[in-house]
Amino acid sequence: MMIVDLVDEVDFKEMLKNSGVPITDDMSLEQVQLETIQWKAQSEAFSIKLNALISELSDDQITVLPDVQNVIDYLKTH
Repeated sequence: MMIVDLVDEVDFKEMLKNSGVPITDDMSLEQVQLETIQWKAQSEAFSIKLNALISELSDDQITVLPDVQNVIDYLKTH
């Protein structure tokens, strides 16, 4: 039996919060995306943290729900 890691919206928000992004659980993914972009722009250290998380989530062993993947894809390019 294969166990697959699944990242949903709740998991994704928790990962971002653990990285220091100032978001709340009640934010929509659109709000999370905007707040994350603004946070990332504040310093190179924040950008490095976010890029590390995005890299981790791009692992082939991790399954990400489509709505979360859309945010990740956006964050990769901004």
